[in-house]
Amino acid sequence: GPYVGTMLRITDVQTAMLDAVDRFHQTNPLEKGMTRESLRLEVQLDRGIFDAVLSEAPGFDVVGPLVRRAGYRIVLDPERQRRADAYLEQLRQAEFQPPTPEEAGVEPDLIRAMAHLGTIVELGDGIVFLPKHVTAAQEALIFELSQHESVSLAEFRDRLGTTRRYAQALLEYFDRQGVTRRVGDRRVARRPIELQEDAAKL
Repeated sequence: GPYVGTMLRITDVQTAMLDAVDRFHQTNPLEKGMTRESLRLEVQLDRGIFDAVLSEAPGFDVVGPLVRRAGYRIVLDPERQRRADAYLEQLRQAEFQPPTPEEAGVEPDLIRAMAHLGTIVELGDGIVFLPKHVTAAQEALIFELSQHESVSLAEFRDRLGTTRRYAQALLEYFDRQGVTRRVGDRRVARRPIELQEDAAKL
């Protein structure tokens, strides 16, 4: 029959949920939050009941599939911050040919944390860029498309002075972001260039 919960029971469940999320943050300090499904299994509730209790529970931020303590944000300890800063400096100097985390000896959980914090952009296949270099690459791409109807991988590679691997990763990222779409072996603008130039300045 329909679930009828006493206030005491709901309070107990909310407390258990807070405890579970706190434990998750303590043991996974580089993660943005706990998945809703992991939390549901932890407190052993049916999905409908869980969703109802979570929607009313104070003290949480629910962001997509993740649940975290309200106001929680990742903070790197001094040693991780030192490694992160060193890698950011390598990325700054390398511009459009950045060393992968593996090449730089940076562990995956730190890379995820840096991406969550917005200090790097993950493009996939282990390739990461500084946000400002992604923006510069997008501006270069938009400029090329304002001069020509389409751009090839080789043309974009030469424009950035990089290698095929990095140019392809950037173009595929811009495809996913809705900046471009692939037509054969070339890219065309998905939206009028004037709109994209305005968006790139924001």
